[in-house]
Parts: sequence; structure tokens; C-alpha cells
Amino acid sequence: SQLTQCLVSRKIIYLTDGQTLIPVSRALSRKESSAPRSLFTLLMNGATDQEKGDGIMETLPPGLTEDNVLGIALVDNRLLINLDESFAQEIIRFGKEKEQLLCYSIVNTLCRNTGASSVTFFFESRQRETLAGLLYWAGQFVYNPGIDADNAG
Repeated sequence: SQLTQCLVSRKIIYLTDGQTLIPVSRALSRKESSAPRSLFTLLMNGATDQEKGDGIMETLPPGLTEDNVLGIALVDNRLLINLDESFAQEIIRFGKEKEQLLCYSIVNTLCRNTGASSVTFFFESRQRETLAGLLYWAGQFVYNPGIDADNAG
């Protein structure tokens, strides 16, 4: 209905086909639609059964919840995300092959939907240089459209 369209906003989250990020549309209440925590929670909810049937899967380890997100703040157009130690351990367990897709699914989802220009990660309020071994986590991550299936190739 028209009323529902006024109350719901479509947002893009990034899941994966195993090789690249796949932009997927999700409905979110308009009130929450630009809240970074709500967007992060959508991403943690992962793929629907239909998406899984189409070969699309989540980029984050199963079992993580919004309780693992200690805080998110927007400071000078930069999102600061503070994750707990369990989140860090899950990234390590998830492995080096999946680390870049995991990171950029968060960065691209949040930057695209909030207008932030970059994301900086903290784990238990401190920066970590490495987790699974591929990425330098203490840096700033900027929105990377090149990793999206939309723009690849």
C-alpha cells in the first residue's frame, strides 16, 4: 500500500556469491533506514532462503548478533565501529579467503546507506593490525564499488 511505502525504505546490503559482493535490497523502517546499527543488523541477518537457493550467502560468520557490536559512531563523516573480541575471533576463524568480502560487505553496506566516506574498526575499543591475515584492520576503509558484482568486469 501507499502508506507502507511511506514507512519503509529500501536499502542495499552486500552479500556474496563466494567470489564477489552482491548488492541485495532489503526493507527497513524509514525511522531506522539510515541508522548504522540497524543496517549492520540487517547484514548480520544474512541471506534469505530464496537468496541461498540462488547461490547467495552471507559474508559474516553465523552466530554473530548485534550484541557483538559494542558501538557505532559517525564522526566527521567517518564511521567508527567497535566490535567485541568474539567478533574478532570469528573473523579469524572465518579465514583469510573470506576476510576481504566480510570487511567490504560491512564497509560498502554502511557507507552506501549512511553517506559516510569511510569506516574504522575497533575491537574492544582498540585497533588491531591483523586478524585473519589478509587485511590491515587498523586503517581506514573507504567505500569500494569495484568489489561489487554491479561494477566488476
